[in-house]
Amino acid sequence: APGSAAAFCSILFSPPTALNFDAMLARIREAKVPVMLCYGRDDPWVVPAWGQKAKRDLGDACTYYEVTPSGHCPHHETPEPV
Repeated sequence: APGSAAAFCSILFSPPTALNFDAMLARIREAKVPVMLCYGRDDPWVVPAWGQKAKRDLGDACTYYEVTPSGHCPHHETPEPV
């Protein structure tokens, strides 16, 4: 796909974040920001366990969907349910 190599490189070579995952979740909780997560059940890079943890930690502020069969890009792989 056009631009996919550039997008991949921008992620691969981006600087590390200032906050770890738990600190980010804490900030989201404090800000009372609603979150919607859509994970591909078969994602080999960002496994659904991260989204499941976010759902547990954020409770009702988080809407969580797991799409199957789908991997890292459910919006491209299975656009119908997304």
